[in-house]
Amino acid sequence: MKVRVVDRRHHAEAGPEEAKDRSPYPTVVEELRARTEAAEKRALEIVARAEAELDAVRERLTRDVERRVREGRSDLLRQLLEVADDLDRASGAAAADAASVAASVVRGVELTRQKLLDLLKAQGVEPLETAGQPYDPHLAEAVAVEPVGPERDNLVLEDLQRGYRYGETILRPARVKVGKA
Repeated sequence: MKVRVVDRRHHAEAGPEEAKDRSPYPTVVEELRARTEAAEKRALEIVARAEAELDAVRERLTRDVERRVREGRSDLLRQLLEVADDLDRASGAAAADAASVAASVVRGVELTRQKLLDLLKAQGVEPLETAGQPYDPHLAEAVAVEPVGPERDNLVLEDLQRGYRYGETILRPARVKVGKA
């Protein structure tokens, strides 16, 4: 018995010339491929737009941060200029008549110093309290050592130059004299 096979594919029905022009895939596969390519193209366009928007946001935030830093520095410098003006007035008064204004100049310099310390405190700068505390090399630099009894061993005896901190950052370590038994 002879078996007869009939090719029912769409391109098989056409003649040899038409079969060359047609795709070897069924139309459903071609439609899915076209949809996939279109979806990929849309996804790439969306990603490109999102990246462009993200770059624009980064640039805007960078400009905004730089502007705020400039404004903050300007405010701080303006306040420091007030302290400089006070020091100019004190030195001018001292030059006028050294004998009669010596006490008032000392008082003026002391007030100016306090104004500067208040300004620094308002900005978040705090002095380090090291005198009488155990020596901590993270907070202080030992520039002098003095022999002491065992009860005062490794204690800070004196602040030679006060240290300051800004938040958790040490702006300047204290320079101290430490006791050694």
